[in-house]
Amino acid sequence: MSSNRSAAAEQHRPQDPHPSVFCLSLRAGAEIGVMARVVQALARRSLLPKSWHSTAAGELLLMDLQIPGLSDSEGELLAAALAQIVGIEEVLTSRLAERNAA
Repeated sequence: MSSNRSAAAEQHRPQDPHPSVFCLSLRAGAEIGVMARVVQALARRSLLPKSWHSTAAGELLLMDLQIPGLSDSEGELLAAALAQIVGIEEVLTSRLAERNAA
């Protein structure tokens, strides 16, 4: 049922000629289950990242996600939710404006 609501919400959003992508950088302890908890938080909100890159660096797990179509307020709410996940130490956000190639 939530996928129907998501599809309906997408239909009512105005089409932006230069869509933007909400970017999240997560720093977590390199422990089993952290990535699964992040995936669960995204799935609960019916979000599919355009890009996901993760790297284990010693005792840290670094994750960079790019999610298209999120407003600033939606992105900040997501960031706050991800920051509450056990094992996540820091969440940074930014916005990437896409430009169509001419």
